[in-house]
Amino acid sequence: MNTLFSTIAKAWKAFVAHKKLIPLAVFLDVLFIYGLTKLHYEVFNRASSYAIQLTTMVSKQVETIAASETVQDLAVLQSAEFLQAYHALVKYILIFFSVAFLIWLVGKGLVWFIAHKMVEKKLNPRAFALKFFGMTLFWFGLFIAITLIGLNLLDYALFGVFPLIGKAAANTLVVGLYWILAYFVFISYSLVPAKTFKQTFVLGVKCWKELLPVHIVSSLIFFVSTTLPMNLVKIDMYLMLAFVVLIALPAIAWSRVCWITAVHKVRNG
Repeated sequence: MNTLFSTIAKAWKAFVAHKKLIPLAVFLDVLFIYGLTKLHYEVFNRASSYAIQLTTMVSKQVETIAASETVQDLAVLQSAEFLQAYHALVKYILIFFSVAFLIWLVGKGLVWFIAHKMVEKKLNPRAFALKFFGMTLFWFGLFIAITLIGLNLLDYALFGVFPLIGKAAANTLVVGLYWILAYFVFISYSLVPAKTFKQTFVLGVKCWKELLPVHIVSSLIFFVSTTLPMNLVKIDMYLMLAFVVLIALPAIAWSRVCWITAVHKVRNG
């Protein structure tokens, strides 16, 4: 606990000492949120029509089979209309993940670079960018893999004939996987531009007593920063915006500095 308090105090000192960088970090986070929100709206707004079209076509075919009480081939799956809608849906899914990766790479790359600047005096932008790209590519792929596992797990819990786990357990397990993923992601981003792959897992496992409390604190900050605005917006839109810009996003920016401080502390002994 003393280690956590000393890390928090040191991170706060570095954060306040570079207060001129805080508005820039907040502004970049605002752009990041706007970019992801815009991407969700544009892609899913267009892809939803194709998803509905595919679901309707398959449902009608299944109803035909049920009504005739005979086993028929799902001929609709071979139709030009179905294939066109399917290819369009796949295209929008690929567009979403590709653009989301670029938004994350640029947006998070810049805010983590700023966080590192608050802690370290010398930082090579080129080395940081190359290492951050490699780490983001790895973690983004793992994020997609966990997402697919989670979707299949939830599908099994909801529609399995005799599921061994329920919906609540499946949701808890998926959230737990994301939380563990975030733990190692923050360690690797805190190590950039050092050699991060090996040290990420070594420090994450070996120094969990020092790093896990930091992860819990940053998780609480993120939870409050994302859930409280949903309640504040019901009271007043401007109150919600003020909370996000003046409290939530600066707190998240500080949590990145706290992570870097903690990881550097255990790495340097």
